[in-house]
Amino acid sequence: MYQLYYASGACSLAVQIKLKKAAVPYQPIKVDLAQGQHQTDSFRQLNPAQRVPVVIFQDTALTEAMALLIWLEQRHPQGLLPAEPLLQAKVLAKMAWLSNTLHIDFATLWRPQRFVQDTGSTTAVSTQAQPRLLQRFTELDQELAHHQYWLSDQLTLADYYLLPFIRWGLSAVPGVAQLHSLQQYLDRMGELPEVKAALELEQIPLRKN
Repeated sequence: MYQLYYASGACSLAVQIKLKKAAVPYQPIKVDLAQGQHQTDSFRQLNPAQRVPVVIFQDTALTEAMALLIWLEQRHPQGLLPAEPLLQAKVLAKMAWLSNTLHIDFATLWRPQRFVQDTGSTTAVSTQAQPRLLQRFTELDQELAHHQYWLSDQLTLADYYLLPFIRWGLSAVPGVAQLHSLQQYLDRMGELPEVKAALELEQIPLRKN
């Protein structure tokens, strides 16, 4: 059995969805970020970076949402990482973009102190993140207009990973709620049984309030 340490609505939601899709037994363990549970000594032993998700498997702690999604797909194949090399490369590129670019943009919005030591500069760093994020989501909206899912009419791991970022954008970035293709895509994702099950477990709505 797996153990999944998650925070409601965090990027760990993508791993939660994959586990629901795989229909394998696992133990979800909620980490309350608002209460600082990710900063305790016990959690730091699982992940020194003090972040979710963490999956425990055979007494080994595994981290990073992208790596976990790929690893779980390898263990429980469901066609979510295409075998065709070119499409697989595109899926991996989008997942890397979410991890290395969009996630960092949100970090500058919400946690600018990670990037500047001068406390007087944190407001400027956070403020500058808003238009940058809107531009990212505007470009994403254009991509989502072409297919049922992100890259094609085939559901992939990239779609699971994208979902929590869209929820963040809708609640934190003015203008994202007006992006039509993105809203339609979110509605389609919300109809997937595994998405419904993960949202119910985490007790969160499809659209973050």
